[in-house]
Amino acid sequence: MKLLYLFYCIIKTDRNKFFSFLHQSATYYKKKKTSILLDVLICIFRYETMPLDYFYYKFIEKPDNERNNYTGRLLMYKFQKKFNRRKDRAIFKNKNLFYINFESYVFHKNWNISKNNSFDDFLKWISETKPDKIVLKNPFGQVGKAVLVYCMDYSTNGPLVANIPINKIVSQKKDEGYSLAEAYIQQHNILMRLSPGSLNTIRITTFLHLNGVVELLYAILRIGFDKPVDNFDAGGISAYVDLDTGVVIGKGVFKDPFKGGSLETHPVTNSPITGLQIPFWQNILQMIKAAAVVVPSVRTVGWDVIITEKGPALLEGNDNWDKTHWECCENKGMIKKILALYNEG
Repeated sequence: MKLLYLFYCIIKTDRNKFFSFLHQSATYYKKKKTSILLDVLICIFRYETMPLDYFYYKFIEKPDNERNNYTGRLLMYKFQKKFNRRKDRAIFKNKNLFYINFESYVFHKNWNISKNNSFDDFLKWISETKPDKIVLKNPFGQVGKAVLVYCMDYSTNGPLVANIPINKIVSQKKDEGYSLAEAYIQQHNILMRLSPGSLNTIRITTFLHLNGVVELLYAILRIGFDKPVDNFDAGGISAYVDLDTGVVIGKGVFKDPFKGGSLETHPVTNSPITGLQIPFWQNILQMIKAAAVVVPSVRTVGWDVIITEKGPALLEGNDNWDKTHWECCENKGMIKKILALYNEG
C-alpha cells in the first residue's frame, strides 16, 4: 500500500515545480538536495502527504510533533468520499449544474451556451445591454483555470472582441469546451480596492452533521495578484478570516513558499489585507448555512462567495475542497479536526 501511494505521488506531482522548490530549498536552507529528498520520502510514508506539501507546509522547518498535525492526502480522500455521495458530486463539478441547483443563491447572469436557445439568449443579452466585459468558462474547470475574460468593442455595427464578431469568438470557444458564459461581476468596492484586476472571493467550508447542524470549518479571503483569478493554486493571495466577525485576522500568503512572505497589505495596490472587515458578513453566513443543506448527500463543501454592493452570492461550490489551503493559511495542521469529523459517522 505504501509503495502504491508513492507511485501515486510520483505521477500526480508537478515535477518541474517540485524540482524548482527542491533547488530553492537547498539554496535557502543551505542543505544538500539528497538530504531534502530523503526527508520528503520520509514524510510521504510517515504522514501520507504529497511531495509538494513538504514545501507548502515548510516541513523542513518543523519537528516531527508539528508535522504529525497536518492532514495527509489519503485521509482527505477518504473523508470526502465518505461524506459526499459520488453521483451527487457531479452537481459541484459541473458549474452549469451548480447554477441550476443553487439558482436562489446565484445572482449573476449565466448561460449554458452548449444549448442553442441559451446561446441565442446570450447574444441577445449582449446586444441589448452592451456589457463592458464578458466571461467564458469551461464548466468543469478548477483552480481558476479555463476562465476567459473578454473586453467588448461596440464601435461598429456589431459587438466585437479584438475586431472579431462576438458570435464567432463564442462559437469557437464553445467548441473548445468553454460552454458556460457569464456576465462580468462588479464586485464590492472594498474588494475592488484590494485587486481591481481580479474577482476576489471568500472561501467558506462547511460540514453538515447528521443532526442537520451546519458547522463552519473556516473562512479565507482570496485575492488576485497578477491574474484575473484569485485562486490559491493559480498564484493568488489568501488570508484567514475570523468566522464570528468577518475580520481578516491573518496575513496574506502565497501557496508558493518562496514568494512574498506574509503580507499585511497587497504588494501591488498597497491596500490593507490584515484587519479588513468583510462586508455583509452575517448575510454571508446565513446564505452559506442555507446552501449547505440544499444537497444533503454532499455534506462537506468549500463555497466560493462573491460580494457586490447589493450583497453576497455564490460563485461555486467545491466538493473536493483543498485542505492545503486551510492549513497554509492557519499555519498549522488540522488533522485532529478532520479525524474528529471523520469518526463521527
